[in-house]
Amino acid sequence: PSEYIICSLLLSILIWIKHKDNIKRLLKGEEKSWKKIKK
Repeated sequence: PSEYIICSLLLSILIWIKHKDNIKRLLKGEEKSWKKIKK
């Protein structure tokens, strides 16, 4: 149903806004990625 699509889009937008700076740093390679962490 379209309600699920609308809710998904709204949540995606909110997450993008909240993490916009982190996403930019990840794309530039300045932020440490969790994939690079070795235990």
